[in-house]
Amino acid sequence: MQKGFDREKNKKEIDLLTKRYLKGKMKLKEQRDHVRYYDPRNLQYDYKVVSRMEARINFLEDNERQIIINEVLLGKSGDWYIGLFSPSTYYRYRDRAYAHYLGCLDNL
Repeated sequence: MQKGFDREKNKKEIDLLTKRYLKGKMKLKEQRDHVRYYDPRNLQYDYKVVSRMEARINFLEDNERQIIINEVLLGKSGDWYIGLFSPSTYYRYRDRAYAHYLGCLDNL
């Protein structure tokens, strides 16, 4: 892992990965809930993306997982972490969490 992970430098990749995951999750939920029908052959890629992302997120340490879920998937910003981490601990976990999250791109 690189020291001082630069989120801004990797923003495009992070946004792409997150968009793929959220879109796939939505399509799978719509299919499951019979809201919309998708050809199962077209859902294979979405299933692959969602299952690999969830496996990767679940593999993260608890603190890293909490950061990715809050900042990336839920879009929280600001000082949401106050009360959970000191600023230095938060930044240390955040850098590691984003580096691991971006590792998901290697498998998609």
